Amino acid sequence: MTIVIRESLRALKDSASQQMAQSQKEVEREQEVLKQHEKACQMYEARIDALTKKKDALEKKKELAMKKVSKDYKAALGSLHVQDIEELRSYRQPPALVVQVTDTLCLMFHVEPGWESAKLLLNREEFYQ
Repeated sequence: MTIVIRESLRALKDSASQQMAQSQKEVEREQEVLKQHEKACQMYEARIDALTKKKDALEKKKELAMKKVSKDYKAALGSLHVQDIEELRSYRQPPALVVQVTDTLCLMFHVEPGWESAKLLLNREEFYQ
């Protein structure tokens, strides 16, 4: 009877050892997968950091450009007179240079470029304020 118990215990021990070895292999596989995911995550984080720095630099550059453009815009606006706008409005077929300028104005005011759109823009009451 002790031999039967011994054999039974040995079989249980062998089975438990096999299950433990299998579980250990599974743990090792999962740890390897975890390492791969951590590595990929670190790469993504580095990419995000680089893109964030790039975005911040571009925003700073944009702010500086906007300050300069704002100064230039205010200076140009200060030298502009109502008669100048009236002259622009009077053109039926403006010179190419005038169309270039009015197309730029249209873009600044989010209006479709073109002389017809520019005339509508110039005729707005709030345009020269």
